[in-house]
Amino acid sequence: MAKKLRELKSIHYKIMLFATLSIGSAMLFSCSSYNFVKLGKHQNYKSKPINCDIQIVTELPEIPLIEIGICTAESFNEMKNRPEHAIDKLKECGCANGGDYILLGTSDQQIFSRKGSSVFVSGKIYSIK
Repeated sequence: MAKKLRELKSIHYKIMLFATLSIGSAMLFSCSSYNFVKLGKHQNYKSKPINCDIQIVTELPEIPLIEIGICTAESFNEMKNRPEHAIDKLKECGCANGGDYILLGTSDQQIFSRKGSSVFVSGKIYSIK
């Protein structure tokens, strides 16, 4: 009986250790998120691969475009709260929602903001008509 109890405690310990390490890894490596707000009456656009060739611009090109929505990305890990991580997440949001261009603020506007240990960036998402 004592041997069976030790085996159960050992299994329980291993499960708890695995769960703790999994959660810790997830917090360390997936330390950013994004939010998308759809604009206008346009239909949904086909999602593109996360690493699509979306362009980040401060001025839109002179071609017919449709405004899809606004993405706001956040990088919130103490070790990864740099603007480039927020930009990567912003690109992921734009691709996931079918965008071709992300319009950031102009050079006289503040593009990034901070709150505590988080970095935020927002951009309007456009698709080629």
